[in-house]
Amino acid sequence: MSTLVFHHPIYAEHQTGAGHPERSARIQAVERALRSPEFQALNWRSPPPAEFDQLTLLHAPAYVEQTLQAIPGDADRLHALDSDTIVSSGSGEACLRATGAVCSAIDAIVDGAADNAFARCGHQDIMRSRRRLWDFACSTVLLSAHAMPASNMAWNASR
Repeated sequence: MSTLVFHHPIYAEHQTGAGHPERSARIQAVERALRSPEFQALNWRSPPPAEFDQLTLLHAPAYVEQTLQAIPGDADRLHALDSDTIVSSGSGEACLRATGAVCSAIDAIVDGAADNAFARCGHQDIMRSRRRLWDFACSTVLLSAHAMPASNMAWNASR
């Protein structure tokens, strides 16, 4: 049985500030554990950034653009999208890579290249703010929407 793990160093650049539950130290701890000898059979892959059409499987294009434009450009600046949602300059690419990881994981399983896969999800703080891309990278709906065309299933998403 082959298991893919999609990971990208940019995930550590999604900074939310000290003490925030969705901080990069959590994913770094998971990565360290999965890179231990007992998990040496895992097949690590770098996810591509999601394509715009993947991001708009569930959301209107203007909504996606607005959310991504809210990411600060200054590397030292954190920006609050709401009282619980903090983003940094690395958050946009981290979000795109996390979404790309989910879509790549589905493609690999549907194509028979892997039996299963782990794709980083957990950028829900950027993605749920005011219903912005809400946990887009980990959404069961995204998994379904992306998998259906590959498996010849019908899809009719309301946005």
